[in-house]
Amino acid sequence: MKLFNVFFISVFCFITLGCSSEKKAAGVESEAYFNEDEFVGLINLGDTITNIKLDYSLDLSAGGELQFNTCTDVKNANDAGIESSQYHLLRLMKVNCVSAKHFLKAKHAKSVLSYLPEKITPNFIKSLPSSAVPDLGGSSLQGKKDSLIVDDSHFKLLTINERSIEVAISGDLVVNYLVMARGDFDQDGYEDLLLRLDWYVDTAFGKGFDLLMVSKNSEKESPVVTWRM
Repeated sequence: MKLFNVFFISVFCFITLGCSSEKKAAGVESEAYFNEDEFVGLINLGDTITNIKLDYSLDLSAGGELQFNTCTDVKNANDAGIESSQYHLLRLMKVNCVSAKHFLKAKHAKSVLSYLPEKITPNFIKSLPSSAVPDLGGSSLQGKKDSLIVDDSHFKLLTINERSIEVAISGDLVVNYLVMARGDFDQDGYEDLLLRLDWYVDTAFGKGFDLLMVSKNSEKESPVVTWRM
């Protein structure tokens, strides 16, 4: 009798765990997330884009500073008058404000299914489409069809952190893929990722920031880039 009970409990646990794993594979509910630690100058995220409070400034080429207190200030700013060495920092502020805008709209979603990994991994970065790279203008994104690891023969992992992975790719580019936000940004019921691409050219002075929306709506399909800033 005791052996039967043990056998019954073991079978029950096996079935239960099996169902649990299958449920996870079929998509799990997820809550919106924003990486406040990576928003330089952020004082208060607020509930709407107009309520975001900042304390950040950039140098003006004529002397003095341009102060940013809100994302509206950031949106209305342009390169004219800013010290040229800080152009990329204005781009960073714009990318962060756009990320926050998407997050604040998505965080009120009631139920969102996710097929994305709980934490980004090297395998996930390798599975990204080859178009998930910085837009350097011209035809830099044309003809990119395969996954990043297949299309780019120079792909090399450099550093791995909890919410970011840095890689080297062709063109002497070093790209840090950083999770800025998670949520249903395109309102299709499935979780998306906002990846900030912090990049620089290892053999030159070029550097900048891009923002991509990555989506994955089933367990079998590969992640796709559905939007970019």
